[in-house]
Amino acid sequence: MKFLWTGLVWLCDVESVKTKSVAIALAVGALVTPLSAAALPAQTAPETDLKDALSITSTVESDVIQPVLEDNVALSYKPDSAVVAEATINASEVSIPLNPADGVTYGDITIGLPTSSAAEDAQSVQPGVVGYDDEQFSVAVALKSSADLQFSTVVSDASAPTRFDYELTLPSGAELSLGANGSAWAIGADSEFLLGVESPWAVDANGQEVPTHFEVHGHTLTQVVDHSSGSYAYPIVADPYAGRNIFDRVTTYQPHKDQVDLVLSSWGRAIQLGQMSGDPSTGWAKGQQILQKNGWDEAVARGANVLNTKATYRHQYDCHRVGAYTPYTGGTAWNLEGWRAPKANWLSDNPQRHKCNW
Repeated sequence: MKFLWTGLVWLCDVESVKTKSVAIALAVGALVTPLSAAALPAQTAPETDLKDALSITSTVESDVIQPVLEDNVALSYKPDSAVVAEATINASEVSIPLNPADGVTYGDITIGLPTSSAAEDAQSVQPGVVGYDDEQFSVAVALKSSADLQFSTVVSDASAPTRFDYELTLPSGAELSLGANGSAWAIGADSEFLLGVESPWAVDANGQEVPTHFEVHGHTLTQVVDHSSGSYAYPIVADPYAGRNIFDRVTTYQPHKDQVDLVLSSWGRAIQLGQMSGDPSTGWAKGQQILQKNGWDEAVARGANVLNTKATYRHQYDCHRVGAYTPYTGGTAWNLEGWRAPKANWLSDNPQRHKCNW
C-alpha cells in the first residue's frame, strides 16, 4: 500500500490499494490527525480492492441504509492509544478500539465485533479508514452524520464463516430482541431505547443478494450470512446498521418565537409504529412508552431546554407522539410552539381539526 503524507492527513493511492483488510472511508473531506504507522501497519498481502468491495453496497435499495462509503463523520484519532478514534455527534459518544476484542463503545453500550483472537489490530488504509483483518473476513465500523453506526463485514471466500456475533454489553435489566421485518432492538428496563439495528443485508461482488438474517441469544446479536447456500461472487459484503437517536434533528428558535422543531429519525418512526416488537398490538404501546419519556428527555438533552418551561410544549409533543390526527404518524416534523395556549384536553377536543396546532 502506498501512503502519501500531506501534513495532517493520510492519503493513499486508491488505484494501487489491494488489501484483504476492509475499512470504511470516514470523512474524506475533513482534516484528520493520522493514526501512527506503528499502531496501524499497512497490509502486505494484496487481494481485494476494498473500495470496489464496499461500493457494491450501493446496489442495496433502502430508505434507511446508506452506501458504506458516503456520509461518514471525521473521527479524532489518538495514536498509540487503546482507543484509536473517537467522536461525539448528536450527543452520542463513540470510541473505536485498537484491539477489536475491546469492542466499540456507543454511549453506555459496548458492541463486540465478530472477530476471533487471530484478528489484527486496527489498520489504516486510506483517509480516515479503520479496519480489522480476521483471516477469511474483515470488519470495519463507520460513524454516520446521523450518529448511526454502520458495521461492514467483507467475506473473502467460500471458506469464511457464515455466522458473525456482535456481543452487546447492556445496562442491567435491558433486553435484546427481534422486532418487525427482522430488525433487532435493545430496550432498557425502564422502556429506554438503547439501540436499534436495521434488518440486515448482504450482497456479493455482482450485487446479488445473499440470504441473511439476525438471531438473538441473550445479549448476542448474530448475523447469519448463508453464502454457502448458492453460487456467489466474492467478496461478499454483509452489513448491520445501528442507531440510538430518536430524532434526526432538534432545532430551537429563540428568542423570537420559542419554537422547537423535532424531526424523527428512522428509529423514531419505527418506534412510533411499534416495530420494536413482532406483535404490533404490544409494540405500539411499548413505542409510546419510549417516546413519552426517552424521546422527551433526548430532545431536552440536545438543547431544547425550553420544553420544560411551559405546559403547552408537552401537550403539543404528546399530541404528535400518539399521532392524534393521523393514526400512528404525527408528521415528519413536530413543531412545538411556545406561544400556543396550553390544551390539556387536546385528545378529546377534535384533534383532526386542530392537528396539534390549536
